[in-house]
Amino acid sequence: MLLDQYINECVGIIGDFNSIRDESRRIGKALREYIRDIKKNCDFIESSNLTEISLRGKKFTWYRLDGSCKSKLDIFLVYGAWLNKWPNCTLKGGARTVSDHQPIYIEEIAKDWGPKSFRFFSWWLKNPSFIELVDEKWNS
Repeated sequence: MLLDQYINECVGIIGDFNSIRDESRRIGKALREYIRDIKKNCDFIESSNLTEISLRGKKFTWYRLDGSCKSKLDIFLVYGAWLNKWPNCTLKGGARTVSDHQPIYIEEIAKDWGPKSFRFFSWWLKNPSFIELVDEKWNS
């Protein structure tokens, strides 16, 4: 996979994907014509082991100027060590001005909830040094 070489790096992909991931992300437009795009979009994200960062406060990121249609087209996908470095990363939608898209801000919310619970990401298994690291930590 193209991204495998970046497994130890913090990789973020943000932008207007001009496609939705499920039917709840679009209102006001017939979905029949988008079903194939939805599947392709989801397959790409899954096969690339990407994780979508959630958008807080707003459900949609694009609005038709007359308000008759709205969609969540803009998403932020992360890969590799991103979630290890910024586990509380979220997106916040700003106010629309001249664009039909709202601006999106990346936010790290620092909260002290006590000891962090263990999280496991399947892509760790693709890292050649993963098993060695687990063995080393387990036996120390």
